[in-house]
Amino acid sequence: MAKLLRELHADGTLVLPNAWDAASAAAWSLGRPDGELLPRADLVAAIEWMATAIDVPLTADVEAGYGGTEEEVAETVTDCLFVPGLADLAVLESLVARSPLPISASTGPGRPTVAQRRAAGVRRVSVGPALTQAAYAVTRQLAGELLSAGQLTTESPGLDDAWLNSLFSAADLVEG
Repeated sequence: MAKLLRELHADGTLVLPNAWDAASAAAWSLGRPDGELLPRADLVAAIEWMATAIDVPLTADVEAGYGGTEEEVAETVTDCLFVPGLADLAVLESLVARSPLPISASTGPGRPTVAQRRAAGVRRVSVGPALTQAAYAVTRQLAGELLSAGQLTTESPGLDDAWLNSLFSAADLVEG
C-alpha cells in the first residue's frame, strides 16, 4: 500500500476526499458489514472504548445478541429488545405486553411517529443508521464533486473543529 501511495504522487495531482474512519473509508464504523460479522470480543471492546469518550448512557446495536444459546444472548442483551422493521402498532402493543424486556422500535418516513409508538408502549425509539447514512450520502456527494469538478460545488452543512473538539475532554482521553 505504501508503494501504491508513493506511485499516486508520481504524476499529476492526487485528490483526497479524506476518509476519517473505517466507515467513511470502506464500510461501517469498524470496517465490517452489518449482520454479526464483527467478532463479539471486538464489539465489546468498541463499546467500552465509546463509553470512555462520553458521559451519557450508551446503547449499542448488538444484532441478534451475539450468542448461539439463550444464555449467551442474555449475557449481551440487557437495555431492551429492538424490533427495527416492525411498524404495525397492534403487533407492537402485543409484543410490549408479552416481553420481559422494554421494546425498542425505529421510526422514519412513512412509519409510526414517536407519539404513536409511545402510545403502543414502546420504551425506546431510534432512527437506526439513518443519520449516519445521511452523513455518508453528503460525504459521497461532495467527494464525487471534488473528483469530477475539482472543487466542492455544493454548499453543505458542517460543524467547525472547535465545536467538535468541545465534545471531548482531552484529560478524559489521556486518563482513559
